[in-house]
Formats: sequence, C-alpha cells, structure tokens
Amino acid sequence: MASNIALVLLSVFALSINAGPIESPQDSNIFLNDMRFVDSE
Repeated sequence: MASNIALVLLSVFALSINAGPIESPQDSNIFLNDMRFVDSE
C-alpha cells in the first residue's frame, strides 16, 4: 500500500515538473499534505 502511494506521489511530482510551476495553491497544499501523510506512516 505504501509503495503504491509513493508511486502515485512520484507520478504527480513528475507531472507537476513537466507542467511547470504549480499555479494553484490548493494543488501544492494537497501535495504537501500527502507528503506529511507518508512521513507519518
């Protein structure tokens, strides 16, 4: 389960780099919340 979450985060991270800077603060907040969730496991 944790490995699947990590793969999704990597995919989202790669897509965000390809798309350029994240313009929506909500998107970056969701990404940061996901990172904290993974770190807490």
